[in-house]
Amino acid sequence: MSQMLPPFVPARVAIVYVTGVLEILGGIGLLVPMTSRAAGICLLVFLILILPVNIYSAIQRVPMGGHASGPAYLLARVPLQLIFIGWTWWFGVR
Repeated sequence: MSQMLPPFVPARVAIVYVTGVLEILGGIGLLVPMTSRAAGICLLVFLILILPVNIYSAIQRVPMGGHASGPAYLLARVPLQLIFIGWTWWFGVR
């Protein structure tokens, strides 16, 4: 996943681990009624902020660490990401 980030981004591996933990915490937050809306907003912002990374990876044809479909997989992620953004808004924020 760190290959998906542009080379000028420092600490790419650490960023991947931190964002992974944040995604897990956001998912848990969705399950807790008192924090579900805030978690939904945070996940929505997160998904919007990482959308350029998916676009960059698709354009640069990042090999995705041996993923068999490589760039085709990354191209499919962009519209899927838009679906996740809408889904998060619908179920987590609205």
